[in-house]
Amino acid sequence: MIEKWLIDWEQPMFQCLKRLLCVVLIAGLAACGGGGGSDETQSFTVSIFAYNGGAVTPAQVQVTRGQSAEFQVTPDKGFRIQSVSGCNAVLSGQNYRTGPITANCTVNVGFEPYIAAPGNIQAEAGDGQITFSWDSVNGAEAYHLYYATEAGITPDNFTTLANGTWVAEVSSPYVLTGLENYTSYYATISATLGEHESPWTQQVVARPQAPFSPVGGLNDTGLDSCVADNELVSECPAVGFPGQDGEHGRDALARAGQLQKIGGGRAGFDFTKLDANGEVLPIQHQNWNEQGNEADGTRWSCVRDNVTGLIWEVKVNNTNHLQHWEHSYSWYNPDSTTNSGDAGVQNDGVCLWSQIECDTQAYVQAINENGLCGAQNWRLPTRQELLSIIDHNVILADQTNPGSILPEAAVDTDYLPNMVFDWSRTQYWSSSSSANWLYGRHQSEQAWFVDFAFATPVTSNKGWDYQLILVRSGSEIR
Repeated sequence: MIEKWLIDWEQPMFQCLKRLLCVVLIAGLAACGGGGGSDETQSFTVSIFAYNGGAVTPAQVQVTRGQSAEFQVTPDKGFRIQSVSGCNAVLSGQNYRTGPITANCTVNVGFEPYIAAPGNIQAEAGDGQITFSWDSVNGAEAYHLYYATEAGITPDNFTTLANGTWVAEVSSPYVLTGLENYTSYYATISATLGEHESPWTQQVVARPQAPFSPVGGLNDTGLDSCVADNELVSECPAVGFPGQDGEHGRDALARAGQLQKIGGGRAGFDFTKLDANGEVLPIQHQNWNEQGNEADGTRWSCVRDNVTGLIWEVKVNNTNHLQHWEHSYSWYNPDSTTNSGDAGVQNDGVCLWSQIECDTQAYVQAINENGLCGAQNWRLPTRQELLSIIDHNVILADQTNPGSILPEAAVDTDYLPNMVFDWSRTQYWSSSSSANWLYGRHQSEQAWFVDFAFATPVTSNKGWDYQLILVRSGSEIR
């Protein structure tokens, strides 16, 4: 009898009922949260593990499946974020955002000691000293100064460089004293916090120098010799020929070794070589070389007369250069207040390849536009200024030497090279227009030049082409 009630589930009608019961059972289990069903609404924990040196907020968050979490990472003073990892996150500044969360996970945050380098470092040179200044660094306890007389200084290599020195625990501004004038010093600065040192600043360079004040007055003549029986002799005074120029003034003091100079030069002259920026050339004792450079002291751009305070242009021996010694210019000045009523002749010299009109005004304008030696107040010298650099001892030597064929340049060519090369190129225009009267009329069409072969000021027609050397100063010597 019992067998009659057993259901034959293999029958087609019961197979359908079987599948329906399975669907209902699964749905019931899902509604109860059991049976391994869907977990779309499940949440997860994102935890933080932070090493010493900072903090992370919040310390822990609950995140719904598929959502992201954000954390703020804040280093302590003297630290910075070294690494952040875990939960597929991305760090942006101090903000850390996880990827979509699908399981419990941990964010690991590491910090490392760090202090920023000082910014805006400045170095101002003085007389035997340099004043360093810089912006303060948040959290810094002190600063270290490293310097040397060789470029490329760092805290790691300063001991290997010339005069490399470390000065610990300085503060801004800091005055470094006891330095050698006209020597370049290279320096860098770092900040410190406890045992930690910041990266170093960009290298700065400064060159101490004594404040310049001209000796004053005019140069001596350069005559440090005397003449006896029409011959040049080194003994001064010459026996039987007393009261000569060579017995007096700066030249006599120089011959006796009693003249203190700012720079150098023959006899009583005192010159200093300047670089392209108008600064004192670090190396002063080298000879001029057309292929030389200012770093080696074998080339310079200007020369300062330490007696008069005048700064002179230096000529070069290069036909393609604006300042080529052989270029010649006509005298031209359209300013009626200084040209004696005659402007002169425009563009009547010979200055091929210089790409300017060959007259005095065009040359002065071109030199000022170029900013020679960092200045734009170059001008023609007066007659007296040209005469002030003439070395009359050279003139006297030529006059007492009958065998002399070519004149020597009557200037100190160790400082003013390329002044005279042949007889036809010894005349240099001055700014002085002629005020002479001849045959009852004003010679306004003439101007003064100085012949450096004979130390002679002469007037000539403004249309003639002569050489130029420019000068600059606070005031003219008349």
